[in-house]
Amino acid sequence: MIALMSVLSVFANICLLFKTGHTRSYTEVYSWRDYYGEVPHDAIFAGFDKSHKPLYLGQVLYKDNIIAGKIIEGDENIHVEYFDVEYTLNKNVKVLCSHQPEKLGWIPSNKTEVPHLSQNRILIRGGFEPSCVTYLGRLSPVNNVTNVGKVMCCKGNDSCYGLYTTSHGTGQLHEVFEILAYVEDKPNTIIRVGTSAKGEDQRKLFLDVILDY
Repeated sequence: MIALMSVLSVFANICLLFKTGHTRSYTEVYSWRDYYGEVPHDAIFAGFDKSHKPLYLGQVLYKDNIIAGKIIEGDENIHVEYFDVEYTLNKNVKVLCSHQPEKLGWIPSNKTEVPHLSQNRILIRGGFEPSCVTYLGRLSPVNNVTNVGKVMCCKGNDSCYGLYTTSHGTGQLHEVFEILAYVEDKPNTIIRVGTSAKGEDQRKLFLDVILDY
């Protein structure tokens, strides 16, 4: 029970920054909203899957863990990797949203660079698993097609396994990927922000990676 309460506490406060001096501005940039099958107008758009369906970043409470994964527009479920298996879940799901997406961006990285990168950049945490830090990542888009998932760094954030994504019931591990970060404090960062109309909603999108970090 104590362990579950601890995880629930982390789940409720996952937006907190553990880096001095940026807490207020950082936590005001994004939020995790409950997801019941309808994507909020300000959800962070991460690209398209192979079927050209929009992808979003989500997290779910599962077996006392907070696991980051992908949400596909039109699907009420979240798809997450857990011990090399793809799980499709629809309870206790949240989706990442922001009213200032221009302050977030994707940084090219790999499993060996993340620990160093985390010392110089504010990386967006997406979940909790025992002895591990979980960030949000995606594959580098090709014609806007990508896959999203969790970047796991364990053993005191000194070792990263890489980006875990899912497909056809299984998990895949990638050594090279992009990782989501807070970029307001990098004025030379190159980001383009556009809009995509869905009905009458205007949804802010950001697809371009960070070119200077």
